[in-house]
Amino acid sequence: MTNLASPTPARIALGVPVVVLAGTLAAMNHQSIARLDALATSAAITTGRVTGLQCNNHGRVNFSFKVAGATYYGNDSCAPSCRSAEIGDPVTVTYSRRNPGNFECRPLQEIRELKSGNYTAISFLAAILFVGIFAITRTDDLRNSRSRDWR
Repeated sequence: MTNLASPTPARIALGVPVVVLAGTLAAMNHQSIARLDALATSAAITTGRVTGLQCNNHGRVNFSFKVAGATYYGNDSCAPSCRSAEIGDPVTVTYSRRNPGNFECRPLQEIRELKSGNYTAISFLAAILFVGIFAITRTDDLRNSRSRDWR
């Protein structure tokens, strides 16, 4: 029986991109949560107006609102029903007093729950990829015997 080369270099070569991907996704998620925390600490509520409808895009609506004479624009799934929404309808917007460009039209708790769940999804994705890496770089006798059986 021949001894195949160690799978360690292949596992490292394939594992490093997985770690980088998972780390990047986690950092992006963390940044979103930090932005949400900053919004929550200096939150103010105002009423904006629907300026456009994107019902085929997950029920998103375009909206605008004014703070201190400046107009801000956004789009999100903040109307109860995009199909029944009309241009000019009111939209409740939460914005940061310190930075009005940091705003949301959905409830902050709803967004926080979604963002917090992303860590579970990222961990699950990384675990599946690592299992796949170990499966494709497997060099044990079982795999070798299967290869001989197919010849």
